[in-house]
Amino acid sequence: MQEEFSAALHSDFDSFDIFTKLAIARRDDAVIALALVQLYPETKIVILCDIVVDAPLRGQKIGEAMLGWIETEIKVWGAKFIFLESGKNNHSAHHFFEQAGFKGVSIVIIE
Repeated sequence: MQEEFSAALHSDFDSFDIFTKLAIARRDDAVIALALVQLYPETKIVILCDIVVDAPLRGQKIGEAMLGWIETEIKVWGAKFIFLESGKNNHSAHHFFEQAGFKGVSIVIIE
């Protein structure tokens, strides 16, 4: 993940077929949440790789605000839809995204 964050911080928006962006939410000088997003210009598909909110601040709607901001930004960009993936036992994430209007559409199986 460190490599992905580094690539996101140093990417040039116009020079990649796929590019990764890191969104940072701050309160005063402290980072309170991060989101990693991949954008696919050719298909206008967005993958939300992760949203992380500082544990003591969870439940304060910071994740909702960050997700709303991301959704607004990608609509301006012209995204057709946003895709995300969550571990099968990450029930709190499933609930969070379902409350935001996301719906399960597939099952991923890996060996």
